[in-house]
Amino acid sequence: MPGTGWFLGLPYMRGVGLRAVAPGEIAPDAPRDFLFVDDVLSVCADWRESLGEWWPHLAMSAHLILWVKDCTQGEVAGHRFTRDLIDHALDGVEGWEQLECDVVGGHVFAVYRKVAVGQKRVAWCKSAKHLLLIRAGAYGDAVMASSVLPLLKREGWAIDFLTGEAGEEALRLDPHLSRILVVKKNQVEDAALPYFWEAHALRYDRVINLTFSVEGELLKQPWRGDYHWSEEQRRALCGRSYLRRIHELSGVTCDYAPRFYASAEEKSFALHFLLKQGPFILWSLRGSAVHKWWPYTPQAVCRILAHSQARIVLSGGEDSKELAAQVVKAAQDYFGDASRVIDLTGKHTMRKVFSLAQMATLVVGPETGVLNVVSFEKNRKLVFLSHSSPANLTNDWVNARALAPHAPCYPCHRLHYGHEWCPQDEKTGAAACAASLSAGEVAPVVLEEYRKALDQKLFIQENAA
Repeated sequence: MPGTGWFLGLPYMRGVGLRAVAPGEIAPDAPRDFLFVDDVLSVCADWRESLGEWWPHLAMSAHLILWVKDCTQGEVAGHRFTRDLIDHALDGVEGWEQLECDVVGGHVFAVYRKVAVGQKRVAWCKSAKHLLLIRAGAYGDAVMASSVLPLLKREGWAIDFLTGEAGEEALRLDPHLSRILVVKKNQVEDAALPYFWEAHALRYDRVINLTFSVEGELLKQPWRGDYHWSEEQRRALCGRSYLRRIHELSGVTCDYAPRFYASAEEKSFALHFLLKQGPFILWSLRGSAVHKWWPYTPQAVCRILAHSQARIVLSGGEDSKELAAQVVKAAQDYFGDASRVIDLTGKHTMRKVFSLAQMATLVVGPETGVLNVVSFEKNRKLVFLSHSSPANLTNDWVNARALAPHAPCYPCHRLHYGHEWCPQDEKTGAAACAASLSAGEVAPVVLEEYRKALDQKLFIQENAA
């Protein structure tokens, strides 16, 4: 529920907390994105009429959230509400979808979304054995969490996944999930997360919360005291496998199976690319942190092009464009032709990049979602480690090789959002760990892994099948 809206509630009317708006005060100044109504509905003279009056002031796709005491769960004053009554609250109003209608913590909780025409109930219903898996974070975090889904599904659980926008994009088509609930960035303040999670937990038979299972526990966060443990402490206590910890917390065996499921259209896009280009190296240029980019990519790419017929596909978001341009320019300057460098930075969705990674002969890059997507695929991958050790990450992977930095700060087992605590190389501006790996060291390893992959002859036979 992004944007602005109204909170109508008895606490506001009684002067408790910040007063929002009382019944009758909604003005048609501009359509709003949501309207939250609690037990104030019980004191309205005609609550159905009030809902009908408020409804026109909501924008298209806006949400109406009702949270009223269930009279079957305890004593109430004013209007007496039941789930069935709220289920039909908007029967006299046109243009809605009902997304939720359930009893939670002694209250009837209902969510309606405004649509152009029609009335449709698409409300969630709990299965006989229903589990909520919670995992915030970036693409790679969601992909790692997907490892436990087949095992939980095998136990008979229906699985809902509560995540952020990146997590939804990564696991959108995972067949083990019943549904995905998306929390937008900054939608819920950190201090409110326990209450937010608890409200959801009341609806399920079991909850597995993997948030902070890697970050927080095995990658220390700068706002926590253990971020400033000694290097010896961090290395002694944080050097465990991320996947193993996720499986332990989920109560399943360590049969790892992280997987990205591409759509038919995404598979077709990637397969056509493969058939047109032939075997290629997908090079992920940047991750989500300051230490997740390697400054000598242009020099290394030129060496690889000089000693092979490889095509190198550059992937990344808008923040990768400058580095991609440097790579293309270096190839053009060195060979007079950069046709074997294909710059796709900022040109496709992450899901299409993930599908390309699955078709690549070799995937190269830092600790990013792209590398996590192919961690258990048969193609080969080469990972620039930064804050993680091989034991954290790549020792669990299939056909993976890690490039460990030579910097004394490695591995730090820390999350970094700037260079305050992440040593920076003065010459390149990159993190000291990344800059410690030279082009002369990396290029031969890329060539070696690429030739191994070609010898395995997996790049086209299996993908084209």
